[in-house]
Amino acid sequence: MALLFSNDTKNGIRVWVSLVLSGGSACGGGFTTFRKIGWWLVNDGNTINIWNVDLRTVNPVGAFFAEQYAGDYRTWGDLGIPYDTPVRRTGFNQCYDDPTGCDQMSRFALLAFNTAANMQIVLKTKVPEEPNWELFVFD
Repeated sequence: MALLFSNDTKNGIRVWVSLVLSGGSACGGGFTTFRKIGWWLVNDGNTINIWNVDLRTVNPVGAFFAEQYAGDYRTWGDLGIPYDTPVRRTGFNQCYDDPTGCDQMSRFALLAFNTAANMQIVLKTKVPEEPNWELFVFD
């Protein structure tokens, strides 16, 4: 049981992934009940498991954002919004609304994490007018 990320860019791009997940009352109230967590490195051609849990047992709402740090700054999960904010290069795990040392982009692709036991997000090469990631769910 897992939340998997696969890098299928087929061009040697290394991608870093971050998540927004429900963090419960530890983060306060309102939207601050969510946490932002990152980065996980996914090398081209690899798949990593960043959350080893039956996804049907977790909060139903979350989101992801992925970025290539070099070259043309490709992004995934940004709902098609152009890259416009530098994203910090260090790890983080904090309340979503906490700006301490973090300029993490806030335009994450929303996902329902409780639809299946396992979810795989495949990051693909950007092609004009085509989605640059695919979602697969399975039990």
